[in-house]
Amino acid sequence: MVIVMKEKYAKVCILSLIVFLLISSSFPQTYSNINSNDGDYVNLSLEALILIDSDDDFISYGFPGNGTLQAPYKIENYVIETTSGSGIILINTTKYVIIQFCFIKADEYGIYIDSVEKGRITLYNNTIMNHKNSGVEIINSHGLNISNNICKNNLDHGISIRESNNTYINNNLCYGNWRGINLIHAYESNIVGNNCSTNYKGIHASNSDACLYLNNTCTRNTHTGIQLWFSSSSTVTNNKYYMNQEDGLFIFYSEESKIENNTFIQDGLDIREETTDAYSSYIVSNNTVNGKPLGFFVNLKGTTIAEEHGQLILINCEKVEVRNQSINQTSYGITLIFCTSCTVKDNQVSFSQKGILIKLSSSIHILNNLCTNNQYSGIHLIDSPMIEIRNNTCTNNTHSGIYLDDSTEAIIDSNFCSESIYGIWLGVADNSTITRNLCSKNYFDGLFDWTSLFLSIYNNEFSLNDRNGIQMTYGSYFDIQSNLFFKNKEYGIKINGGSWYNIIHHNNFTDNNQQGDSQAYDIGKETLWYEKETREGNYWSDWDGKGKYSIDGSANSKDPYPLDKNLNPFRTKVPYIAIPSSLLLVAIGVILYVFVIRKRRKNNSLSKS
Repeated sequence: MVIVMKEKYAKVCILSLIVFLLISSSFPQTYSNINSNDGDYVNLSLEALILIDSDDDFISYGFPGNGTLQAPYKIENYVIETTSGSGIILINTTKYVIIQFCFIKADEYGIYIDSVEKGRITLYNNTIMNHKNSGVEIINSHGLNISNNICKNNLDHGISIRESNNTYINNNLCYGNWRGINLIHAYESNIVGNNCSTNYKGIHASNSDACLYLNNTCTRNTHTGIQLWFSSSSTVTNNKYYMNQEDGLFIFYSEESKIENNTFIQDGLDIREETTDAYSSYIVSNNTVNGKPLGFFVNLKGTTIAEEHGQLILINCEKVEVRNQSINQTSYGITLIFCTSCTVKDNQVSFSQKGILIKLSSSIHILNNLCTNNQYSGIHLIDSPMIEIRNNTCTNNTHSGIYLDDSTEAIIDSNFCSESIYGIWLGVADNSTITRNLCSKNYFDGLFDWTSLFLSIYNNEFSLNDRNGIQMTYGSYFDIQSNLFFKNKEYGIKINGGSWYNIIHHNNFTDNNQQGDSQAYDIGKETLWYEKETREGNYWSDWDGKGKYSIDGSANSKDPYPLDKNLNPFRTKVPYIAIPSSLLLVAIGVILYVFVIRKRRKNNSLSKS
């Protein structure tokens, strides 16, 4: 096929494209990587592109067709490879056009379309790759059809739709992009049957109301499978999400949306709203996570959830007990938002982002749970006062075993927090009590506090942490007593400059900072290293028995009354392992069964003898 192109002078467009002349006399060839098309391709050379910014340009190029619905112009079978500019640009046309079976590898955009008549353009079966911006960029052009294309390895988006409503995006393969498909102000569009995998985000929509997301597959994206921002009345149904690193489906401020019949494997659902009414406007039904039901409960009162789920989300629930769940490899295992007086007990949650998430709730009891190997935290509290966290095992979580921020008056008691960056991390946890916990073998600190006031920390063990037993940044008015600080690589306690008026006494400091001169560090203000009433300080294993004990740091603090007796207040606690009640009953049954069998065998043996 030979295409003779007339001389074409430069035209002004938004990309400031330079003057070019397209005269090509090329031979037929087959490009085997283009969507299984066996037709011939016209090689337009490395410096060529196609620019249409008026209807007359179709005649100049000599494309087949006449621009009607029955005989659209066809731009097809081209190989466009250029190191500058874009591959195909269509602006301000009223004609019907099909761009199909093209291979495009340009610099800025593969196909750029702006301000064309509604429903005039169809992009079908093209391969578009390796662009600095988007593979396909659609602006202010409604009702276009983008189907069966491959858009890969573009630095920005595979397919980008902006200010363009009623777009049909069907059966495209988008991988290796920042966002596979991106919609901004693209109302009432249909995104159907696409495969968006190994992108940063598979499909992202912002301010795009009333769109349909149907039968899409989003796999192994490094952030999210599908993400909706400010996109109300969306319908998200029959999609498959596999192993996306953050969430399978993330929805932010998109009220009155419907989420049905979705399948999540090793990821899950995350909905974020500010009011209970907004959450109540969602329809969430018949979804599964790792083969189990996804539980989305709103306004429950006085009930127990013991049936197994792959993920649980409770909104505005009161006096509900969640127990005996075994939840693994999802976004957030168990989530409570706007809930009061609920109990989460005897559950096992692991290999998720956050094991148990409590947000904007109060008077929640978190008891006897096993939270391990989660990507961020085992137990995570945000804006939730008066929470009881007791007898939980939180180990091998990436950031922290237990995390609290803007959550006051908490009771953190008898938990085992080990082998995370922080055993316990506190942002603002004013007036909380931390007692009888074992925080051991963490990669930074056993307990880290950012800016809490009036904490009571007593009868804990902070041992074998790679940095400090306790580190305080802006924490003030702490009462730290009767704790064991044992073999932390840096300090037993490290007090930074923003921490004021803390009292530390009757603690056991044994073999911390063995390479240094002191087992504690203080650059805070007015730290008191003893109890005023008894004039007794702390036990220091390296104190020589004479005079005051010196504390490292510019505060020049000292313990004036070091104790010569090893207090051994808490050594050693056996790590508490949470076992769900159902498993405990099974174990008891097995033991009884073995006992009965042995007794029968013994009786039979005696009768035979």
